[in-house]
Parts: sequence; structure tokens; C-alpha cells
Amino acid sequence: MMPIGAMWHRIDAEPKLSDADFSLDAPVGYSVERLTAPTISEDDMLAYLRAVAEFQRGLLPETIDHSAIDRERLDYVGSGVKLGSEKEIVCWHRLKGASTYHVVYGDLQIRELKRGELPLIPQ
Repeated sequence: MMPIGAMWHRIDAEPKLSDADFSLDAPVGYSVERLTAPTISEDDMLAYLRAVAEFQRGLLPETIDHSAIDRERLDYVGSGVKLGSEKEIVCWHRLKGASTYHVVYGDLQIRELKRGELPLIPQ
């Protein structure tokens, strides 16, 4: 066997670094643009759920991202709900300052429920 190529590396174990190499300030000639978090409307959420359900052969997603929520208690909510189901709850949320929750059903209709009417009581 004959090698067909070779690669050489020069590793500098003691590079000359300055504090500026570790600064989070914008370099000269650049500026930092501060972005605000995007606002997601209920219509955006419903469009997303519909797209996911259509991609998954009519089933709504079991989870989206519930990393901060107790998985054991939440696992059954929305799991296996068929797109079009009028009686099964997919998810819910409460708008800032509101006393009722907006509950999304499998038919992607939103109905308002009180806290005690939800399948799991929010903490």
C-alpha cells in the first residue's frame, strides 16, 4: 500500500493571546443588534399544530418542548389525539392577566375553561 496524501499540522502550545481575544464587546467597525423575542399568536400555534398533525398522518404531537414540566404527569395530555377530534384536549395556555385558560382541542378549536376544569391543575 502506498499513501496518496499527507497532512501536516503545526500546533502552537503557547499562543500569544490578549484579553481582547476573550471580550464580548463588538469589534471596531461592528455594532451589536439587540433582538426581541418573537411573538407567537394563537393562529400561529394552530397553524403549526395542523402542519405537524398532517405530517404525522393526522395525529397531533405528543410533545413539543416540555423540558420544564413533570413528564410523568403530562405524558397523556395530547398524546395520540387525532386531528379533527372535538372532545380531546391537545394543550392549553393562559394569556397574561386572564383568569380562564384557552384550551386547544383536536379539531384545533379553542374553548375557554376555568382552572379547575383542566385535566391537570397548573401549579
